[in-house]
Amino acid sequence: MAKILAGWRFLGTWLVIAVIPLFAYALFNGNQFPESAAAAQSAIDSLGDEGLQRQLTVPLALKEMLPIGIFGLFVSAMLAAAISTDDTYLHSWGSIFIQDVLLPFKKKTLSPEDHLRWLRRSIVGVAIFAWFFGMIFPLYDYIFMYWAITGAIYVGGAGSVIIGGFYWKRATTTGAWAGMITGSVLSVTGVLLINIFWPHILPSLQERFPGSWIESLPKEFWFNGVEVSFYASILAVSAFVIGSLLTKPAPGFSMDRLLHRGAYAIEGEHQVIDRGPRGLWGILGVDSEYTWRDKAVALGIFLWTVFWFTIFVGGTVYGLGNETTEEGWAQYWLFHCAVKIAVGILTVIWFLWGGFRDLVQLFQDLRQVSVDPQDDGIIEPVPEPVAK
Repeated sequence: MAKILAGWRFLGTWLVIAVIPLFAYALFNGNQFPESAAAAQSAIDSLGDEGLQRQLTVPLALKEMLPIGIFGLFVSAMLAAAISTDDTYLHSWGSIFIQDVLLPFKKKTLSPEDHLRWLRRSIVGVAIFAWFFGMIFPLYDYIFMYWAITGAIYVGGAGSVIIGGFYWKRATTTGAWAGMITGSVLSVTGVLLINIFWPHILPSLQERFPGSWIESLPKEFWFNGVEVSFYASILAVSAFVIGSLLTKPAPGFSMDRLLHRGAYAIEGEHQVIDRGPRGLWGILGVDSEYTWRDKAVALGIFLWTVFWFTIFVGGTVYGLGNETTEEGWAQYWLFHCAVKIAVGILTVIWFLWGGFRDLVQLFQDLRQVSVDPQDDGIIEPVPEPVAK
């Protein structure tokens, strides 16, 4: 259910991403606000850097469109969204560094106090790195492309390692390192080629060596960030599989202890429930663990998806047999945005109420939870059972 609600939460996020660029497009291409459009365009032209111009087109348009008070509220909302996102990233990447980089090289198990102390240092280090990286590193790729390729620096290799390590008994440490190194090196290489070598170094090399094969290279790199991320992930998976097949797994590793299964299962934490299909509820993945509220949410999301899929199919069929007009598209987008804005407002109210309710429940649970010091993400080799 948490995953379902997380997907529903993106309704508001993607609404903002879709609607605000439409506002900027209307400002620059319409005739209703020529002074605001000219002021925004002048500010964009003064930047000089093409990549920076692309990034700041919509923000500068918003600056001219919104009144001072509304613009301040919008900036505050964006700042709050950035903080709520970045603190999660800091904790996530700080934890990854401690668990996957520092602890494997430690000769002894850390106490809970030392573990927490190192985690805090790691989070501060990640924050410092992110600040310097953001201030110094030039960005010439589109932001979504950039997210894909920088995410692949770790995910490209870690994805195969995490999935393979959990579900493939033949996985080995050598294969994991092979996948991680392959994915990271290829992704970092792609970042440097797209954002540094191609826009800065290649033009000077082409001027220095006229008539050579360097001059025949295209002005832009052959692949964008998403494509580099895809190829890096595929090659990382291949390296993980090949490296694991060429080496032997370490003896004594207990997957049951890692996943709290079998003899290591926590009493009362999980119950085996019949998840057989039950008509429409079975198709939606609903079982006896769902409350009536959960069923209402699952059904609502299903109907929401069916609604927009029906509009997509109907619009496609209509477009194949009839000529579409700009007025028709404008009416569609007005309907599209109006529906999502209305649902988005209801979602904000719903999540605000539920979020505060669950926050209170979280602190109540934390007061009663019992902490196991051994549950620190480290799995010590388990001795082989002695045959009787």
